[in-house]
Amino acid sequence: MTEPEDHVSAHYGRHGELTERILATLAEDGKPTSPPRLEDLRALDQLHNRGSEATAELASLLSLGEDDLCLDIGCGMGGPTRQIAAASGCRLEGVDLTPAFIATAEALTHLTGLSDRVTFTCADACRLPFEDQRFSAVFTQHAAMNIADKPALYREAYRVLRPGGRFALYDVVAGRTGEPTFPMPWASQPEASHLLDAEAVKALIDGAGFTCRLWADRTPEAVAWGVKAQSVRAAALAAGKPLPPSPARYLEGDLPTALANMTAGLESGSLQVVMGLFLRP
Repeated sequence: MTEPEDHVSAHYGRHGELTERILATLAEDGKPTSPPRLEDLRALDQLHNRGSEATAELASLLSLGEDDLCLDIGCGMGGPTRQIAAASGCRLEGVDLTPAFIATAEALTHLTGLSDRVTFTCADACRLPFEDQRFSAVFTQHAAMNIADKPALYREAYRVLRPGGRFALYDVVAGRTGEPTFPMPWASQPEASHLLDAEAVKALIDGAGFTCRLWADRTPEAVAWGVKAQSVRAAALAAGKPLPPSPARYLEGDLPTALANMTAGLESGSLQVVMGLFLRP
């Protein structure tokens, strides 16, 4: 039997290590690569809806400072981890299930000079390799869609947080009208996608012991971001101009179709995007 983790690793790991592709994309656009600049990477190293804009919003909710130690669950290529480290001065650790993402995250973090404050581990979000109460803050963005055992995810986030610690999320959840069309950015096939509706997700987080401070629908912002990205891409294609910087420039497969399917699902109500902030009492 194929394990859920196998679907996730196969979906994301099929691209291989991505550092050279990302640097080549920067070079195509005339951006420096030795070293690359964080502001240039942000259009390329964040795979979630709204990209660095959503990362900045989460960081603001978490109110991070130099004394914080923060965990990024489902860190991907480490874009959000680096962005928050540079902006807040705090120390961060990232975990992801896909070895190629961790290798890329480590390479880009070294190139951008942040290895003294940012580290990465290849690990399962439902079995975090950290001691109890290690972190003052934990966040996750667009990772829970691939995780079937969501109670374990939120229990682990609670376990590794110190009392008074903050947990923030920015995730896609199931909507109220029908099923989404695949492929999606996080899953080529439905068996790799594990969506619950917003009420069920919040109930699981509450059940893990957290106290809710914010639970907000960010679907309108997510739709606007997706529609704008499609419009800019279409205009560039129609004019024969270079495509704007995005992961679709260097990732294999039909990511534009998957992103269009996601935006269509958000518009139709089969998907929703939520943002939340919770405290460990």
